[in-house]
Amino acid sequence: MGIGGAIMNVPILRYFGFPINKAIGSAASLDLYFKIWCNWFFNFGSFLKANLP
Repeated sequence: MGIGGAIMNVPILRYFGFPINKAIGSAASLDLYFKIWCNWFFNFGSFLKANLP
């Protein structure tokens, strides 16, 4: 997700009371989780051979 994930996650974590340094670190760890999940979805989803453009 890159910078987009941090832009979305940091304000949400700040809203729920996390300090800014914890919010940035948590957003970075969430980014790794999203990258792994999206990579898995891309790799195994390509076997479905759907008629996508």
